[in-house]
Amino acid sequence: MVRLKTPRKCALLLLAQFLAIGYFIVLTTSCEKRSREANENSQQGLIRVSVDGESETSINQDDKEILKGNRASAVQTPLPYDTDIVIGVPTIKRPAGVVYLGETVRQLINNRGKIVRVVVLIYIAEEDAQWATEMARSIKQNFTKEIDAGLIRVITPPKDLYPNWDTDMKITLNDARHQVKWRSKQNIDASYLMQYAHGLNTKYYLGIEDDVIPVDDYLDRIWQHANEKWSGQIMYASYCPMGAIGKLFFKKDLLTVSIYLRTFWNYKPLDWLYFDLKALVACGYPRVDCELHANDVVLDYKHSLFIHAGKVSSLVKNES
Repeated sequence: MVRLKTPRKCALLLLAQFLAIGYFIVLTTSCEKRSREANENSQQGLIRVSVDGESETSINQDDKEILKGNRASAVQTPLPYDTDIVIGVPTIKRPAGVVYLGETVRQLINNRGKIVRVVVLIYIAEEDAQWATEMARSIKQNFTKEIDAGLIRVITPPKDLYPNWDTDMKITLNDARHQVKWRSKQNIDASYLMQYAHGLNTKYYLGIEDDVIPVDDYLDRIWQHANEKWSGQIMYASYCPMGAIGKLFFKKDLLTVSIYLRTFWNYKPLDWLYFDLKALVACGYPRVDCELHANDVVLDYKHSLFIHAGKVSSLVKNES
C-alpha cells in the first residue's frame, strides 16, 4: 500500500474543509432566502386570517401598537428586535375530530404574563387541504382580536417543503413506515418554523406542541430566566422535560438549528436530534464524559412550565 506524503494529505484535508464550508454557506444562504420569503408570503397572506367585512375590533390602541412591535414593551428596555418571543405551534389533523389547538392557544395568550411583544405562530402543517382551510376559518372566528392585534399569525407550508415520501424517505430505526413519516415530517415542520421565526426578527423562539397547557406567567419566567442565565455556550434552553416541548432558541442560532433539522430529518425523532445537537456542539474526540459536557450547553429550568394535556396522538391516523 502506498502511503500519501504529508503535503498531499494536507492538501486533501484543506480541499475537504473548503468544500464543507462552501456547502454550509450554500445551505445557510438558501435558508436565509426561505426565511425572507416566508415572511414576505405571510404579509401577502398564505392564509388570509383577517376578518373580511368586519369593523375594527375593540382593543386598546396602545396595546395594539405594542403587540405589533411599534412600541417598546413596558417591562423591558427597547431591544433591536421586532418581537421578544415567537411561540411556534405546529398543528395537524388528529383522529375522530379531536382538536386541542384552541384551548392551547387561549392558554398561551391568557397565561403569558406581562410580556406583550409576543407572536403566537400557528402553523397548519396538515396535507389535507380541506381540513387546513376549516382550521384556518375556526382560528379566525375564535381569535379575531388577537389576529388583528398581531398577537396571532397563521401560516401554512409552501408547496415545495416536503420530500416525496414514497421515493425520498428511508426506513430508519426499524420503525414502521407511517411512524417514520410522522416523525420526519415533524422535523421538517420544526425546521420551517425556525426559518419563519428568524424572518420575524425575534430575540427568542419557543417551540411547543398544539396540545399543551402553560403555567401562569410562563413567558415572564422564561424571559427572566433566559436573560439572566444565557451565555455564549448555550445552544438552547429547556422549560419542559418532555420531548421537544418548551425548547427556547436564541435568534442567532435559529438558522443553524433549522439547517441541522432539515439535513437529518429522516434519521431520528425531533427530541433525539436535539440531544445529538448538543453533543455535537459540546463534545470533542475521543468522547470523554460527553453527556456531562453536552448538558453544559443546555440551559435547564428547574420546573416544567408546560403540561402535556393531549390524550389522542396525531400518529394514530397514519397507521394504515
